[in-house]
Amino acid sequence: MSETTNMEQPAVFRSNRGRNLQVVSERPATPPTDAAREAALAAKEAELKAALATVRAAFAILGSRALVILAALAAACAFGWALADPAGWRVAAAGLWTAMVFWPALWLDRGK
Repeated sequence: MSETTNMEQPAVFRSNRGRNLQVVSERPATPPTDAAREAALAAKEAELKAALATVRAAFAILGSRALVILAALAAACAFGWALADPAGWRVAAAGLWTAMVFWPALWLDRGK
């Protein structure tokens, strides 16, 4: 019969609000080396940078699309106002408003 040793691993405990202590995690028997720790941190940092780049690109696209949608709504409201009482100056004002609001938004969206 082979002998087995009951070697206890140190554990990390935290208080559980008046109850018994709760095991949060167990510490490994040998701590990781600095090279392994640096490699793990570099991998996590690269993953985080890739995720942040994806989020930035998504917000840039959504922001430009939202600007175009708001400009389209503003142009539609201006032409609705012009059609309520179709006078020449109202139609001209609605056209000018559309040119000032909608075209720059499309120009910005095309650049992204």
